[in-house]
Amino acid sequence: MGSLDLQERERLVEALSITARAFEREADEALFGSIEAYAESPLAGLPEEAQKLADRAQRQLTKALRSREEADDQALWKDYLDAGYAELFLGVSTDPIAPFESVYRSTEKTLYSKQYFAIADLMKEVGFAKPQDFAEPEDHLAMELALYVKLNRDADAAAKRGDEQEARQLFAFAQVLKEDHLDKWVGQACDDLIAHDDSNGFYSGMANLAKAVLLVL
Repeated sequence: MGSLDLQERERLVEALSITARAFEREADEALFGSIEAYAESPLAGLPEEAQKLADRAQRQLTKALRSREEADDQALWKDYLDAGYAELFLGVSTDPIAPFESVYRSTEKTLYSKQYFAIADLMKEVGFAKPQDFAEPEDHLAMELALYVKLNRDADAAAKRGDEQEARQLFAFAQVLKEDHLDKWVGQACDDLIAHDDSNGFYSGMANLAKAVLLVL
């Protein structure tokens, strides 16, 4: 994390925040606006592997948004996208994905395994609470990404105001989250989302963007 300047970090964090929001609940106009703004100035200058993923994400998201613009019935297009979300994140599928760290990493492949409690404890320690209307467990993909976004944003804010001790502590929490949690399962979860995606590339684009950012940030 230390090799990135503040502007580079902020762009990466903003891109990751878009993916966290996309994975949290169905898309809305605010999310589409965020994606369109990102698409006007996508990530560039990344290491080769990360840049390939970011470029792929850009192509997929651009294609998905273009299909939205060209749709004869945008409400029907949105229904189709929401169905894709339900299949990927809500288990409405014959071959569902369970986007939770405990399912991916525990021997039993079940919810509320030790990985869940580790994440819940970390969230409590840093003062992060999931949205009240979010009913899924804390180790959901969206919540872990949102926590990483918050820790990095708060660390950058502390650094900006000259509070080096606070910044170092927050960076340390972010590093624990990434090395002990995100790096151990999010890549595979994103690959599974891509393999099961039936949303005209929308969620594949989000998954590739998340993978690109996590290779660098």
